[in-house]
Amino acid sequence: MNYRYAACYVAIRNDFCLEESIVALLEQGVEHVLILSPETYWSNDEPQEQGDFDELAEIAKRTGSELATAKLKSTKEEYTALHTEALYRNYGACMLIETTKADYILVVDADEFWMPGTLKHVDTVLRDKPDLKVTLPGIPVAGFPGLPIEGAKDAILAAHARGLQFEWGRTMPKGTTIEGSQPVIHFSATRRKPEEIADKMRMSAHYGDSNYDFDGWIKDTLPNIRVGMKDVHMYQSEDNIWPRVRAWTPEEMTAIPATLHPYLSSEIA
Repeated sequence: MNYRYAACYVAIRNDFCLEESIVALLEQGVEHVLILSPETYWSNDEPQEQGDFDELAEIAKRTGSELATAKLKSTKEEYTALHTEALYRNYGACMLIETTKADYILVVDADEFWMPGTLKHVDTVLRDKPDLKVTLPGIPVAGFPGLPIEGAKDAILAAHARGLQFEWGRTMPKGTTIEGSQPVIHFSATRRKPEEIADKMRMSAHYGDSNYDFDGWIKDTLPNIRVGMKDVHMYQSEDNIWPRVRAWTPEEMTAIPATLHPYLSSEIA
């Protein structure tokens, strides 16, 4: 096999829309999907719940995806969780390169959804080059029910050539970056229940970092997210990363699978 694209999800559980995300990639032409499931959380080393793994196995079976497990640990003392995350991403990419000979690895998380045409867009901006990576703008979704953020500064590393390596988290300092324009919908602060959002924030590799106020965000921002609300990110900075909450567009709601609609706001611009 010598695929053009193979996708790697690092998922310890179904973070909101894993199956819907995989189906969208397959419909757009992705040739192989790997779900790499860590046996422990990289943020606190707690073991994976058996029920979470069983759900991943069912999703893999329904979508025809490959499912693999691993237990990795960074030996670096600083930012251990972020370095461990990078280890998993590199491990998954190596698996795909070995088994599929893919030219490019797509980097997708279990709470991200690629709108129709995203892979075609990635393909148009790619050049055959051994040090190439592609970033796409993100549309974060926050609150319960979830609403999108307008003008967010999120940049999502979405694809990379086979010779590149992550160094921490989802960050890959080396290589030539091409910035695409097709956004990825990232349900980063939306889940099926409000308490699941709070749990997700507390499991973040950044939890405890003085640059973030997750507890304050959970208490004061999360319950009040609405259209028109400004500066809703948990990052403590004058730089307004998530400037303004907006309503959904009709095109977005048409593309997003109906299975996710119960957890999203019905407000449409």
